[in-house]
Amino acid sequence: MGKYAPLGDYLRKQNADSVPMRFDDIERIVGSKLPEKSQRQRTWWSNNPDNNVMTKVWLDAGFRTEQVDIDARRLVFRRVRPMMREGVLPASEAAGAVSAERKPHHPLFGALKGLLRVMPGTDLTKPAGRAFGRRVKQLVARVSEAKPGDHDATLAPDFATLIRATVLTQHRSSGE
Repeated sequence: MGKYAPLGDYLRKQNADSVPMRFDDIERIVGSKLPEKSQRQRTWWSNNPDNNVMTKVWLDAGFRTEQVDIDARRLVFRRVRPMMREGVLPASEAAGAVSAERKPHHPLFGALKGLLRVMPGTDLTKPAGRAFGRRVKQLVARVSEAKPGDHDATLAPDFATLIRATVLTQHRSSGE
């Protein structure tokens, strides 16, 4: 059990989606003083999982920080995942749930939403040539190697180009 685990336990037990706390409250819960940086740098309270050990604790508990006020020594933990009770998913998630633990989508999931319009009748599965096939394999390899937290936005233009090329190739081959 880590030094900040009691904070995660405390947050998980809360029924409210918003949990305002003073730094003193957090120190009381974890049983020790917060690091000096937490008293001076707002970035210490950022929701970047690579930031510090305590950040991972509140993120794993399903919360994010907001309204951090260093001078007043207070902040708000906001619930970002629906609360589970006794291993039962909330009704909003139960319909398609396979297990109580769901794997999050890759950060690229939905990255192109609203950026492209595929015209009716376009078959995105239709082969478009060998060069196109090689490009797809390269792109799939890049996505497979990407880790959450990588700068995935650099892959989005590749996907857009790939889809545009598919649509144009089919448009030309159909003689329209």
